[in-house]
Formats: sequence, C-alpha cells, structure tokens
Amino acid sequence: IYGGTLIANITDFDSHVSGNTSVPNNYTFQWYLSSNSNMSGATSERICNATSRSYMIGSDLATGTDCIDGSKAIFKDKYIYVLVTVQKDNYTKVYKDIADGTDTDGDASTGSDKVLPKPITVTAGSQTKTYDGIELKVNSCSVTTGSLLVPKTGTIHAVSCVMTDASKITNAGSVNNVISTTTIKYGTTDLTGNYSITKANGKLTINQKAVTITAKEQTITYGESIAQGTSYVTVDGLLNEHTLT
Repeated sequence: IYGGTLIANITDFDSHVSGNTSVPNNYTFQWYLSSNSNMSGATSERICNATSRSYMIGSDLATGTDCIDGSKAIFKDKYIYVLVTVQKDNYTKVYKDIADGTDTDGDASTGSDKVLPKPITVTAGSQTKTYDGIELKVNSCSVTTGSLLVPKTGTIHAVSCVMTDASKITNAGSVNNVISTTTIKYGTTDLTGNYSITKANGKLTINQKAVTITAKEQTITYGESIAQGTSYVTVDGLLNEHTLT
C-alpha cells in the first residue's frame, strides 16, 4: 500500500558473501518503479540509490538527475523492485528483487505486487452559526480516517476540497456539506491517484436569531382602546434591514 515500507529480503544475497547475514557496506540498493509486472522495459524509472534495504513507498530518496522524486510520483497500479549489487573481494553480482520479501536471484517474480492506493476518509467541514442573513458555505475538509503521507524530505501532502453547489444555507435550518471533488498535492504536484478516498459529509447549521419584542407602557381613559401597531413596541435583535409588522 502507498505509504507502506518495502524490505528487500537479501538472505540469499548474504549467503554469497561468506554467510554474512548482516548488510555490509559493499551492498548497494537501487529502487525502481515500473508499470510492468516483470520489472523490465523502458517503462521503468529509477527512484533512488539507497544505503538501506528498506523503502517507504512515496518517500523521496532520489540522489541524482536520473532519479525520480518519489514524493511527487504516481505509484498506483505500478510495481516496485530493487537491484542489489553485491561486492566482496573479487566477487560482484547484481540481483533483482520484487521487493516483497521474496528473493528471485536474478529475475523478478510476478504476482499481486502492485502498489495499492492508500485508503483514507476525507470529511467535509461543519459549521454552526446564528442567523445573520449571510450565506454559510464551508470549503474546508480534513482527513479523519487514515493519514496523508509524510515524505522523508519535504512537506506532508495537503488535501483540499470543492463542495457541491447545494452545500450552502442562508436561512435557519441545516443542510449537508457534501464534497464534490478532493485533491491531494505535494507542493504543486497532484498525487490524488495515490489515495483511495472515501468522502464523508459535514453539516451546515444556522440557528434562529433571538428577537425580543416589548410592549410600551400606555395610559388610557376607561372605555378607550389600547393603541395597536409597531410604534407601541420596542424590538431588540432584528437585523438592520428587517422590519416588524
């Protein structure tokens, strides 16, 4: 899964250097991204050189101009493999591993080793306010289940959302805040394809505004009627453009 860690199982590789089961300095690792399950062909791209047998999918470990920036690459439905170069005295050999823990001693295996998108849930923002005559619309969203990738270098991926046209409210009541589209970026690079996104609604609520109407005191003579009308009451809480009838 995108964001997970792959480990090149080099037990067989180690056996070629006097049975040393540790990772000596004369091992080098080159990680590759390929659209082919056989890990070969012009569609392969070198992610990086590394000093470790492990690689976090999506991390930027690039060290040269022929390396791709893992933090900015689309990994969905692609395969990752590693070339391990063993050098001991006069012995040199290169091994290719599908990077799933299964050694292949020269040829990559096939199988269900595609990089799967990282599952997350993105929830639309919610907000509650008192009626003020102004439309309430919230375009914020956040990851509420799972997490965004944090590359080893650079910054965490950022999520943004666009809501449906109906996700707004002006009068008292409530509506769902519904996500239309979600985008995940690393800087200016769109990496949405690396994530499997479940969208969840937020809630927009406008509460009624309290209005106080107080009758003015009146003095009348017996037999007269009490005067009626808005001029005989005081009103507190109405918006400036609203009137009482």
